[in-house]
Amino acid sequence: MLYANSRIQRVEAFNSSSCVLQRYEGGGFTDLRPVFEYARGMQPLPAAVIYLTDGIGPAPERMEFPTLWVLTAEGEKPVPWGIELRLSGEK
Repeated sequence: MLYANSRIQRVEAFNSSSCVLQRYEGGGFTDLRPVFEYARGMQPLPAAVIYLTDGIGPAPERMEFPTLWVLTAEGEKPVPWGIELRLSGEK
């Protein structure tokens, strides 16, 4: 799991037995590109990228990894590629 805004802030590895519910508050400028740059350098390469974001910020023009954009209720899909999933504002 990567935590990022304009750069990678933290990288965590976890499995089903070590998963802990966390809340990460973003804010400020977001650049979506560093996460994809990181993914390109991983060995083995990831099967897909799941990106939780409001989608506001620069993103790569194209991507070789299947991508699921999990967007906030008011978020914007930043690029035409990838699949969009929208979170509701209800609790």
